[in-house]
Amino acid sequence: MIFVLYSKVTLSNMQNQMILVSEMVEFRESDCDNGESAYGNISIRSELLANLNDNCIPTDIVAMEHTDYLCFLDKRRKMMAKKIQNYYNNL
Repeated sequence: MIFVLYSKVTLSNMQNQMILVSEMVEFRESDCDNGESAYGNISIRSELLANLNDNCIPTDIVAMEHTDYLCFLDKRRKMMAKKIQNYYNNL
């Protein structure tokens, strides 16, 4: 599970958080490449992608830079809206 903590809501702070999340996902992706897991239980790429999807994290986060933060937020917002809509439709 990926958690992002925000101290002050400024674009600069959010971009710094984006860098941390991106580096963490990139680290997890390298774990999947070598089939070993230094932290956590995810060591298979398909599990990593499923985990990102479950947490509404765009899979292209690894290729994003901190300057792409607003794009990341837009993609994540759409993923979260779709997840909520699917849940509501299945009630």
